Amino acid sequence: PERGISAETYQEGQFESYDRYHSEDLIHGTLEGGYKINMAEVHTEDESTDQDGHTTYVTIFYGLFAEVEFDKYISTNIKIRKNAWSIFKKNKIEMDSGEFEKIYNVYSDDKIVTMQLLTSDIMQMFIDFKERYKIAPEITLYNNKMYIRFRTGDMFEAKIIKKALDYETLKKYYDTINFTLGITEKFLKNIKETEI
Repeated sequence: PERGISAETYQEGQFESYDRYHSEDLIHGTLEGGYKINMAEVHTEDESTDQDGHTTYVTIFYGLFAEVEFDKYISTNIKIRKNAWSIFKKNKIEMDSGEFEKIYNVYSDDKIVTMQLLTSDIMQMFIDFKERYKIAPEITLYNNKMYIRFRTGDMFEAKIIKKALDYETLKKYYDTINFTLGITEKFLKNIKETEI
C-alpha cells in the first residue's frame, strides 16, 4: 500500500506536466505470456502562489495508472486522449468510428500502423466502458510499452460514508482493472499480427 509507480514512469506516458506527484497502492505482477504490469493510484497537482505568498494546489489527475511492457517495439507513438482541445492537432488521426470520435482524439505520426492496432473491437471496448462508468480511459503506446490511466479518484482507501464492500463500487474497480487486462490482450494480439 505504501509503494507506488515512480514519477519517471508516469512521465513516460506523456499525459500532462505537473508540480506535485504522489503514488501509492501498487499492484504489480506478470500477465499470461510473461508481460510485466505495474498499476497504482496516481495524484498529480498544479502549484500556484499568490502575491501574498499563499500556495494552493489544484488536482490535474487523480486515479488509476498502469504500465504494461510488451515484447515487441511499436514504430510510432500513439496517444488516445479524451476528446478536448489539444496541442497535438497536427498529428490527429481520423478513425472509422464516429461514436468513438465523439469521446476520443487519436494522435500518431503513422496512420497505417495506428489503424492496424486500434481496431473496431478495441474502439468498442473504449465506448462501452465510457458508457458504463462515465470514465474515458486514456492510453499511450510507445516503444514496447502501453501506459493507461483512468480518472477514478481514490480507489483503494476505505470509504467512511459508503459501505466498504458496496457491490457497485467493487464492480467498478474490478471492471477497471479487468479493462486494463482485456485491452492489453487485444493490443498484444494486434501488435503480433502487424508489421511494425
